Amino acid sequence: MSSSLMAQTEEEVTASRLKGVEFLKSQQKEDGSWEFEGHPVGITALCTMALLENGVPVNDPLIQKGRLFVLKDSEKLKSTYDLSLAILLLSRIGNRDDKAEIRRFAARLIAGQTTTGGWSYTCPLASASSLNNPRGRPKLGTSPGDNSCTQFAVLGLWTASRSNINIDDPMIGVARRFVETQNEDGGWSYKLPTEEMKEPSRNSMTLAGLFCLTVARATKIRSMSQDILKEAGTREETKKEGDTLISDPIFAKGLEMAGEYAAGINASSARYFLWSTERVGVLLGLENLGKTDWFSKGASALIQTQKEDGSWEDSRGKLAETAFAILFLRKANLGSDISRMLNGEPEKKFQIYTQEKKPEFETLQAAVAAAKAGDLIRVNGDGPFGVPHLEID
Repeated sequence: MSSSLMAQTEEEVTASRLKGVEFLKSQQKEDGSWEFEGHPVGITALCTMALLENGVPVNDPLIQKGRLFVLKDSEKLKSTYDLSLAILLLSRIGNRDDKAEIRRFAARLIAGQTTTGGWSYTCPLASASSLNNPRGRPKLGTSPGDNSCTQFAVLGLWTASRSNINIDDPMIGVARRFVETQNEDGGWSYKLPTEEMKEPSRNSMTLAGLFCLTVARATKIRSMSQDILKEAGTREETKKEGDTLISDPIFAKGLEMAGEYAAGINASSARYFLWSTERVGVLLGLENLGKTDWFSKGASALIQTQKEDGSWEDSRGKLAETAFAILFLRKANLGSDISRMLNGEPEKKFQIYTQEKKPEFETLQAAVAAAKAGDLIRVNGDGPFGVPHLEID
């Protein structure tokens, strides 16, 4: 690591992250929104989710005002970015009253997938009833879409699938898209290659490709697991699917390219790229991409470029940049259930994530006893868990 990009301490990372939290809090408008041209719902959902992932309680007025703004004009919502981020936020908040909106938004995303397996900027105003009646869906469009919209749609649909929405068919198209369009260097570009034009690979789109292939594989594993529950068999087949993802030639080549991109992380790296890197690294449980400690290098770059007011900024403003930055610094795993499908249920499910060695424990009791003030305990597994009487200061 160069002397200009030195590793940061946990205390510095936490201080930077919390400073970013305070900046986002200060930017919320009276109606509960944050402002971003063309995407008021998307930016509000993103900022609200970033605050939630960074410890702002779900019952905080800022969170509830953000939720209400996202729901305000839901009948008209058709932007792929906005639909996907709205699903993420509503699912994260977990209000039962929002299940119908999650289904409606998911139906629109499914209807918005094109014949290329991807998404463009907008989706048809499909109704939730189309989820149970595929024949009632609009005919698939033929737009090539782009890989940025596509990765958001994939993240939104995976999140929606936790509400018992079947996404098997859309993910088959997603897998085909990225398998068939990988560039020779192992990366992916923003647009699909054509006979007339072939764009170079981009760092953020390469991470998007890896993320989408991971979700597609996790969807297949889940479907297989459900079939096994109905029929005689073992779970060895599903475990094999997880084991073979990283060794798959296309995925392995993409991961190698991601390692090259991670090695080049510096103070000018886009926060969108860093967030994309964080999602893949945390999802797959990879401390390094290639030979690079992606989190250490990314955190150093972020701390070096944070402004006095706690924000990060690019040509389109501060809000999205700051949200992506604090999600990165928090190592927010928006697909923890995918991680468990690929890697299996851990024996020690409680981990003190903020300590250097990240110790793991079999019980919450033991983890709490070993934790220090301000430590984060991550639960890596499905409950329910027995919780003994605990006194937590």
